[in-house]
Amino acid sequence: SIVPLAYKDAEFTFPSLSILLPALPVKSYDAATGRLVLSVAESTQTQHKLQTLQDMLLSAVNGQHTAWFNGQGKRPQEIRAGFQPLITQGELHLYCPIHEAMPQPIPIWTEGGWITGKPRPGILSGRVRVALRLHGIAFHLVPGGSQWSGKFRIQHKIIAVLIAPKR
Repeated sequence: SIVPLAYKDAEFTFPSLSILLPALPVKSYDAATGRLVLSVAESTQTQHKLQTLQDMLLSAVNGQHTAWFNGQGKRPQEIRAGFQPLITQGELHLYCPIHEAMPQPIPIWTEGGWITGKPRPGILSGRVRVALRLHGIAFHLVPGGSQWSGKFRIQHKIIAVLIAPKR
C-alpha cells in the first residue's frame, strides 16, 4: 500500500518529487542487495533538507495513519520504530540494483558516456551524484489482510547515477 507523494507549485502538480543530489562519497555498496549508502555528513545543507523532508513525512504519518488505516491507531514511538529511514546519522540509504537482469537498468554516466548494461565491479565507489525520484510512502500490510503491520518507508527509485571524475 502506497500513499503517493506529490509536489505542488502554484498551478502545477508533479506526481512525484525528483532530486539531483550533489556529488557525495560512497560509504558502501552491496551489489547482491543493491544497498547504496552515501555520506551526507560533509554536505550539511543536503543533509538538513533531506532530514527535514523525512521528518515532515513522519509527522504526516503520525497525524494521518488512523484515517488511512480505518482507526488503527499507533503511538508516535511505535510509528518511529516501524519506519525504515532514508537518512540517518549522516548517511543516505538507497536501493540501487545495477545488474543486467533488471528490466530497466539504472543508467550510469562515467568517463564521458552512459552505461546501461552490467557495469564493471567497483564502479560505485569514490564520489557519485544520484538522481532519484520519491514516489510516496510505502506501508507494509499484514499478509492476507489490509491491516498495517506498523512498518513503512519512503518509496524511491534511482533515475541515474553520475560518477564524479577523479580529482
